[in-house]
Amino acid sequence: MNSDAWKVREAIYRYLATRGRDSTGDLLGLLGDSYRDKSAVELALEYIYLGGDPERVSELLSWRDFEYFVSRAMELSGMHVSRGVRAPPPRGFEIDVVGIDTASRLAIAVDCKHWSRSSGLSRVARDMEDRISRALSRCDTILRKAPELRIARDVYASIVLLREPPTKAIGRVFIVSVYRLRDFLQNLRTYAEELGIEPYRNPCHGQRPVDSYTENQG
Repeated sequence: MNSDAWKVREAIYRYLATRGRDSTGDLLGLLGDSYRDKSAVELALEYIYLGGDPERVSELLSWRDFEYFVSRAMELSGMHVSRGVRAPPPRGFEIDVVGIDTASRLAIAVDCKHWSRSSGLSRVARDMEDRISRALSRCDTILRKAPELRIARDVYASIVLLREPPTKAIGRVFIVSVYRLRDFLQNLRTYAEELGIEPYRNPCHGQRPVDSYTENQG
């Protein structure tokens, strides 16, 4: 790596480490004002592109940084997005982001992992399958959190990572690098066909949120 690229990479790291308090001038001097508006995840991706260690930079990102980045990417793809969709026990569940494409009547539930070791992916994928099943068994709750889900006939599950994964799917769960997220969202059906991923049938399709039903009866 040439010295200029190394300087840029380390300036990005310092910027993320201090969130701009001490190194804004260093970064903008090297990269220009266009970097002032980049999100933390976008800067982390640039750091990795320049040869930086994904694990090192991931320590500087919060789960909120990554969740926000993924949800914005889904919104820019035309989806209705709900973040932090959760319910308490019994049969509790938590899904980081739910996106619904009303045109295709497809939904995707996403677990955002800004860092996850390859050895733990199978466990994370199994947990995601379990959470999807529990969420779809509680239509009254999930439709209050993500009302557009009633439009979707099918729901896909995905884990989105900061780094390139060693596999593209585990069970019924897509494993997607954030680098490929835009293409994945735009070509979801193609990915599903190529990888043989079956969606979850949405038992909440056509239902109305309980609150909405109650109001209309009043």
